[in-house]
Amino acid sequence: MIIITDTGSGRVHITAPTERHSTGEVLLRLVNSASKQAVEVTLDVQEDSGYCIDGYVTLDALTGGQYTYLLTDTGGTLGKGLAQVGLRRPQAVVYQTQVNTKVYER
Repeated sequence: MIIITDTGSGRVHITAPTERHSTGEVLLRLVNSASKQAVEVTLDVQEDSGYCIDGYVTLDALTGGQYTYLLTDTGGTLGKGLAQVGLRRPQAVVYQTQVNTKVYER
């Protein structure tokens, strides 16, 4: 899973899980789960530990929400999964129910 906290435009640090090593530039494709809108950006790999890569991408303003991602290089697929863009505080939900009072007399 990738978590991108900043939804504005600019350079953003990303750590992504991978299945193998990679260097240089890789392609990150994000698809919004609700609108199915796709965004492709180039990820500059700064560090590769074998199971994840660290790098920077330059994002245009992304809509916050859940995305699926596909990370590829010239050798094929590096990783895929879910990405969360923008963090939001959880909201408390209060449900109103109807109360039917039944009175039994003797």
